[in-house]
Amino acid sequence: MVLPYESLTLCSQVTPNYCVAVFSPWREFISKKRMLFLICLTLCVLAGLSAGLMANYYLATKRSTWRRVRRGLHQHSFYWTYQPIINLQTQQVIGCEVLARFEDKFGALTPDEFIPLIRKHQQTWLFTQTMITTMLHELSEAKELPDKFKVSVNIFPYDVQQGRLSELIHMPALLESRFSICLEITEDEYLDSNIAHSHLQSLADAGFTLSIDDFGTGYSNLANLQNLSFHQLKIDRTFVQDIATAGLKASMIPNIMELVTKLGYTCVAEGIETQEQEAILKTAGVQFGQGWKYGKPMPIKQFKQFMGTQKNS
Repeated sequence: MVLPYESLTLCSQVTPNYCVAVFSPWREFISKKRMLFLICLTLCVLAGLSAGLMANYYLATKRSTWRRVRRGLHQHSFYWTYQPIINLQTQQVIGCEVLARFEDKFGALTPDEFIPLIRKHQQTWLFTQTMITTMLHELSEAKELPDKFKVSVNIFPYDVQQGRLSELIHMPALLESRFSICLEITEDEYLDSNIAHSHLQSLADAGFTLSIDDFGTGYSNLANLQNLSFHQLKIDRTFVQDIATAGLKASMIPNIMELVTKLGYTCVAEGIETQEQEAILKTAGVQFGQGWKYGKPMPIKQFKQFMGTQKNS
């Protein structure tokens, strides 16, 4: 006879008519133990969901922006680009600004994403040291760049307040560089002029050019301009972009230039994209400019090619 759910039947070749079969009455078992089966199924589903959530949390944690940035500071996920700075009168490239970029195996992050995190977790000095070391190595091998080529790097006000910039004076590679190093102090953080004065003065005495970056957007005031050892003022791109619409910020440019002349500073306008913007800035007395009109930020290889083309022309 054949029983329901019978499987794996095997008959003996020695004893006639003797067979063995496996009887698996799963349907009977499930129907009789329905509650136990549902409990087991529920536990399995919950275990699977828990494992999935834990795996998702682990991956999300691994990919969190700050963890990516922290790893990037040690695993070379940051790289540096160079945007040319132009003499508006002669149209010659006289320098460049070093700008940070980030990309790892999970993709790219913008400066607006990683810079606030570097500040929040007080990793600004490690970031700056990494930038300067890499920048000097890359640019020193660029034969296309002349001596005294102006190289501008951004410095965090927090590091000025903490006196960490004094370490730059003890970096032989920086002091012995053939380039003219400009330290741009961003003004999006408060800078106590009483604390910063001696630190900035020692840098000025060591031969560094000091610049106020993004002027007009943050905490700069007349006291800082007069009391600190700055040499240059950088007009923020929002003022330049306002030129086309004849907005309020654009109307302030002549006043800024009057202040620049009174203090004996040089002036750089950033964010120049059109001929009209350039013409208005030149008329106002701005000496230098940078922006997409002249060149986007470029990796070192592309920047060397750009400078080689400029040199030949």
